[in-house]
Amino acid sequence: MKFFVKKYDFSPTKRVLIAGLSSMIFLFLLIGIHFSIIVNSIENFKTETVVGLIMNASKMVYEKFGTDLKTTDGPKSWLSILDEEGESSQFGFDLFGEKDKKSTKQKNKETQKQSDSSKVSDFSKVTEELVKKYGLPRDEQDLNSRNLWVIEMISGEKLISSSDPNSTTISINNLFRVKKESTENNFVVEERKRGFFLDYDKVIKAFTFQNLDLTVAVGYIEKPIIIPFNAFGILIALAVVLSLPFLLLKFVPEKFRPIIGSVVIILIGILVWMVYLTTIDSLVRESTSYTQVVARDLLDIMKSKGFDVSEKEFFEKISQPVGDVKPLVFVQEDGSYVVETTSLSYYLGIFENTFSIMYVFILLASVGIYYYFSKGGFEKWLNAFYNYSLVYTFIIFALLLVIILIGVPFVFTIVMSFTSLSRYLSDLNLARQFVGTLNYQDILNLNHILARVGFDFAQEAVEKSKFFVRNFGSFYDVLVNTFVYTLISVIFQLVFGITFAVILNDSKVKLRGIYQVLLILPWVIPTYISALLWREALGQYGVFKQLFDTIGLEGFNVYSNSTVYFLSICFVSAWYAFPFIMIVALSGLQGISDSVKDAALIDGANWFTRLFSIYLPLIRPTLLPSVLLSSIWTFNNFNIVFLYTGGNDAYDILITRIYDFVSRPDLRVFTYGYASAYSVLVFAILLMYILAFARVTKLTERSY
Repeated sequence: MKFFVKKYDFSPTKRVLIAGLSSMIFLFLLIGIHFSIIVNSIENFKTETVVGLIMNASKMVYEKFGTDLKTTDGPKSWLSILDEEGESSQFGFDLFGEKDKKSTKQKNKETQKQSDSSKVSDFSKVTEELVKKYGLPRDEQDLNSRNLWVIEMISGEKLISSSDPNSTTISINNLFRVKKESTENNFVVEERKRGFFLDYDKVIKAFTFQNLDLTVAVGYIEKPIIIPFNAFGILIALAVVLSLPFLLLKFVPEKFRPIIGSVVIILIGILVWMVYLTTIDSLVRESTSYTQVVARDLLDIMKSKGFDVSEKEFFEKISQPVGDVKPLVFVQEDGSYVVETTSLSYYLGIFENTFSIMYVFILLASVGIYYYFSKGGFEKWLNAFYNYSLVYTFIIFALLLVIILIGVPFVFTIVMSFTSLSRYLSDLNLARQFVGTLNYQDILNLNHILARVGFDFAQEAVEKSKFFVRNFGSFYDVLVNTFVYTLISVIFQLVFGITFAVILNDSKVKLRGIYQVLLILPWVIPTYISALLWREALGQYGVFKQLFDTIGLEGFNVYSNSTVYFLSICFVSAWYAFPFIMIVALSGLQGISDSVKDAALIDGANWFTRLFSIYLPLIRPTLLPSVLLSSIWTFNNFNIVFLYTGGNDAYDILITRIYDFVSRPDLRVFTYGYASAYSVLVFAILLMYILAFARVTKLTERSY
């Protein structure tokens, strides 16, 4: 027999050094990962500000010099064009003149001739010069500083301006999607193509403007992901240096070392936090200086090409919002226009506030690592692995599988919740789409509750939200709906499950085996079939409608009353799930000793007394876990609710609402980022419910 061997036994000095080094490396490693994300996010921020600048400049030129291009009936949005054209053509409208018998070549010549007659066509020379100066990367390395590719202005279905002098056709192939899915708000669409260099993609962003028959498209090669290896090296070296002062703790009494070391880590962490926020601030401001230079150059080029635009007018126009992108506001200082500091508060808040929230958990984890290792935790792990190396080898493989199959998707969902990732998954470089806590702020906005109560100011604030969809319930509406649905459904499950379990446990009932098989069938039938069967059976022409007519309830329809329909959803969900409760309860009842039953009969206990005072308390330890599992399954039961209701918004639960956000083209809120934030909140709610349920019911306590 092998006894436990204590091979590793560190000295107090070595123990404190390992604890300090481990905590510092953990702290600075996570900061390095976050810094890598921030660097890429700020690069994307810099690109977006330049794109916004170009969009507004194009819009200004169109409004000021393109009056002869507008239709006599007034400006049209893409949405209005779609309504007129319908869905007859391949793209939903006649973008390329497919209904016209003229050849494409002849059409292009006429389009070019029309464009040449307008001052707007001169803007092509402006954008061409801008692209030559800041775009068209010469090689792969040049991608880090130059990203503009092509700039186009499209009025109606005509290309009226392009930075490519040889272009006579619209380069965006999927403009139909821009128009089809746009609303009266500004809209952004991405289209990916093979890039200028191997292994890089060309992203085309097209913006439509509200009540303006204009589309501006900026295509550019996305910059490659930047990994700051030098910064990682510096941070690890800094972690090693900052761990050396922990050697001084050897002069402190051993019982005080964990506490004093933890205080030291917190002080170092606060200092690092202040320095890091200053670094983020400087990076953001540095990126705005680039946009400032581009803006000045664009104005100079426009003036050199004969555009009569004053500085004041130009900088006022480019300071306007572009779609959902918040602008950089330019103000005049000392005779020149610079970026207003307050306009950066939104972006600084995204980068700094989100990090501050994350950093609290990182710092607490670092303190926990130090405290545990300073108490000898590291040696315990080393000795355990030495003595049980074979066992831990198998455990490690199992843990790796759990991490890959569960941990990675879970972490990826959390990361996505802080982004504006499109439902098209066109760009998985999440750092470029980082929006901080914006998704959570909108979902949990208390104005949703105040608006429901009747406050007008709250309703106005809600309608200004980036994700507002009219007649679409808020998170709180759906949350209440989900809780009520789960509560009623689980109560139905308990009533049906325990009732049938008690009946099947009675020895006087004949053919119990057959009944048990029949009662398990709802759990065996696929949910897809169950939901559709009940949907048809309770429908306007279903068997239950005919039964109601037969017994004199003519005109009664489950679908006609919202309350009755909601209860029917709960019933169908309970019908599907009650066999699980029944089987668990039946197994518990069959485990009760006959002597207990006989004693109850001798004491004169009636059926109800035996059930509620003897049987249910005895099977409580078995029944409670099944209730917990059943409530969780019901809370997340997508199939029954979605299939039975046909995806009706009024009866959405949280899990079906998440599906709406990533699948329905009629909603403007179609981002995986927003849906991921919903998913994280659902996880948090269920986690709190599990902890509360376990505490209230004393689920984890021994019952004997």
